Amino acid sequence: MFMRLFISVTLGLTGLINASAAEEPYFTDHFTSVNPHRWSVDSTAPLSGFLIRPYRHGDETRGELRTENRLTLVTKSKFPKGAHVSVRTTYEDTGNPLYVNQCVILMRTTGVVSQKRSWEVSDGLRLRVEYGHGQVTLEYADSITGKVTGLAVAFVRANDLKEGLKLVDNPKEYKVPQIAPGNSGANWYTVEMVDNPKAGTVEAFMTWHRKDGEGTKENREKVLSVTYAQAAEKKCVIPHFPGTKVAISSREFIAGKLQVSFTREVKIEPVK
Repeated sequence: MFMRLFISVTLGLTGLINASAAEEPYFTDHFTSVNPHRWSVDSTAPLSGFLIRPYRHGDETRGELRTENRLTLVTKSKFPKGAHVSVRTTYEDTGNPLYVNQCVILMRTTGVVSQKRSWEVSDGLRLRVEYGHGQVTLEYADSITGKVTGLAVAFVRANDLKEGLKLVDNPKEYKVPQIAPGNSGANWYTVEMVDNPKAGTVEAFMTWHRKDGEGTKENREKVLSVTYAQAAEKKCVIPHFPGTKVAISSREFIAGKLQVSFTREVKIEPVK
C-alpha cells in the first residue's frame, strides 16, 4: 500500500512541477497538468494520489486526471459572487454496489480538509453524487460546530442506455450501481453546481454522455434546486458563508475498496 501511495503522489507532483499558467478567476481546465496557479492539492486521506493520462480530443492533446481515494483539489481563486461549476467525470467500478465512488463539489468553502475520517472538506455548500445509490444531496457543512445540514435530496438512475438519465424514487434495493461506471470510456457524466446570488438559488444538473451501437447520446436534467430563503429557514445563510473557494473530490478508501475517479474537464464560469 505504501508503494502505491508513493507512486501515485510522485506522479501527481510531477504534474505540478511541469505546470505553468497565470492565475485567473474563471477557467476551463483540461488537465494537461495540475496547474499550481489554479489548484491546491490535498492528499490527507489515506492512499490518495493522482496522475495525468494524455488522450486525443480531435487534433488536440488533453489530459485525463486519475484520482484515488478522496484526493481533494481546491481553487486558488475566490468566487464570492457565486459561479457555475461543471465537472466532466466518471469512475471505476469496485464490484460492490454498497461501496461505490462519489463526485463531490463544494462552493463557498475555505477548502480546509478534516484531519480525521472521512477526510472531507469541512465547510461550505456541498453537492454529493453517490453513484451506487443514485442519491444526489445538497448540504451545508459548518466547520465550527461540525454539523452538516441537509438542504435537498434527489435520486437519479443512469444505467439503461435507452432510458437515459432520469429522476426516480428512492431505490430501496439495488444490485448494480444506479449510475453506471465508466466502462472504458463508454459512460461519462457532467455534474453541474450553480450558485446564483442574483436569483437567490443553488441548482444542480447532471448529463449522461453514453455510447451504444448507434454512437454517443446525452441528456441533461435539473436534479435539484434550493432557494437562499429555503436554506435560511435551516439557519444556513448562504451569502454570509466565510469561504469563497471551489473544491472537488471523490470518495475515501473504504472496506478495502480502492476508489478511482477520472476527470477530463472542470469549468468554472460566471453565472449568466
